[in-house]
Amino acid sequence: MLSAIGGMIGLARGLFVRKVVGWKLGCRMRYFGSTMLIAFGLAAAVGLVFVSYPARRPRAGPIEALRVE
Repeated sequence: MLSAIGGMIGLARGLFVRKVVGWKLGCRMRYFGSTMLIAFGLAAAVGLVFVSYPARRPRAGPIEALRVE
């Protein structure tokens, strides 16, 4: 959930920066929806991988896992 929210925030910031830079340079900057979808998908995938990997490793218990990491 956090990586999805982070991906949305990153997309919003990127669109804002694109608008500001285009305004400062006096030109119109294009963006593609497919690129935005890929960026959001990668952010969500990275979040899922880094959450699921530690959850699959066998540990003695939650307290022991917190002590080690």
